[in-house]
Amino acid sequence: MANDIDFIGRDLGTPFNPEDTLEQRDWDDWTVPPTAGQLAEDLQGLTPMSRAVRMLDPALVAGLPLIDAENENEALDLDLPTPDEVTPDRSFERRGIHDSIDLPLIVPGLGPVNMWSFRDNLDGTSSWPAKTIRVKEGEVIHSRMSNRRGPHTIHHHGIEPTPMNDGVGHLTMDIGGGLRYKYQWLAGESGTYFYHCHVNTVLHFEMGMYGMLIIDPDVPGAPFTDGGPGAVMMRDEPVSYDVEAIWVPDDIDRRWHILNQPNYHERAGIVRGEFVSINNPVNPRLHDFNPDVFVVSGVAAPFGQDGALLSGAQATATLGDKVLVRALNAAYCTTRWRFPATVQGTVVAVDGRTLGRSPFGRYSEPYSLASINHQFELTTAQRWDILIDTGTASRLGQHVVEVDFLHWYTKNRLFTVRMPIQVNSAGA
Repeated sequence: MANDIDFIGRDLGTPFNPEDTLEQRDWDDWTVPPTAGQLAEDLQGLTPMSRAVRMLDPALVAGLPLIDAENENEALDLDLPTPDEVTPDRSFERRGIHDSIDLPLIVPGLGPVNMWSFRDNLDGTSSWPAKTIRVKEGEVIHSRMSNRRGPHTIHHHGIEPTPMNDGVGHLTMDIGGGLRYKYQWLAGESGTYFYHCHVNTVLHFEMGMYGMLIIDPDVPGAPFTDGGPGAVMMRDEPVSYDVEAIWVPDDIDRRWHILNQPNYHERAGIVRGEFVSINNPVNPRLHDFNPDVFVVSGVAAPFGQDGALLSGAQATATLGDKVLVRALNAAYCTTRWRFPATVQGTVVAVDGRTLGRSPFGRYSEPYSLASINHQFELTTAQRWDILIDTGTASRLGQHVVEVDFLHWYTKNRLFTVRMPIQVNSAGA
């Protein structure tokens, strides 16, 4: 039987008890950014958040400095150790950002929409979606996370690290108030993955805190540059491609992105109070999601223009090129993808797993888009890799891929965006 300090009530499927002081503190941690003093207390084992900290060296935890809990401007400025740390093959650094002045999404016909993302601390660049983490199969990776605000984490979606390196809020390290932590993980099977913040995930993912994570095969030249050329696994063999299209549909409910509403913590945007409440169209809670802005890989469709052609998301190839489409659904809507019959594509991987690859190849096999009538649906976080051979295209010019956004519950079509695959002649 576990000791009382090793679990909280909800771990055992029991309801939240607001009369329990420890449970109330744990609930508050989910909804309000902690002060530096609170973080110091958490790290010394005074709240359920210390479930992660207890896996650290007890001498380290006992030696952490206490900071005045009333001074919210103080920061720990502390590097937390990675258990069983080894020398990495590749390292990355990220910091959470959430200021519209730093990173607005400009929607044609509407204007700026506030987004959150990750800054690359090594080169100082910020983008939305966040900069790709790209590595080679078999490498040991360090992803270092730091925040002055927060808390935020990095969860490498589809990767299977140790518990302390999984980046799930409250189960592993929540990074905020000057804390820094190195997530250590092994780049396993090559494929398409992504990373995102896993604190108050429903809100933080919607606000834009995600980026691509691509593991390339262990072949010469890897890891490759976004956009191609590169290589992808086809069963047990790497196959070269010439062009890479990373297409990430997303849907945005602007009401969730407005700061200074009563249910948002000023500046940080963290939801306060109850997650579920009476529906209020002016001040929605997290159960009320009605998107009105639609995006593919950071390219926004003109506001209200259903069926818009997103030329900014165009994939351009020369006749005979192979095009790898990495499709990730970052929308809360289900997305229905429709490829034209004028291009021949093969689905080579699903959710970061290569179809037909040993040792589990006997359970799966690559298949053609034609065999599924050139269309498929992806729910949130699903990824498909499609290898297109433009040498079999029936004509030069544009081959338009359509993506329908379907309401997550009713399945009604809300909006359609269109992305062109432009096939040019060799002399063009």
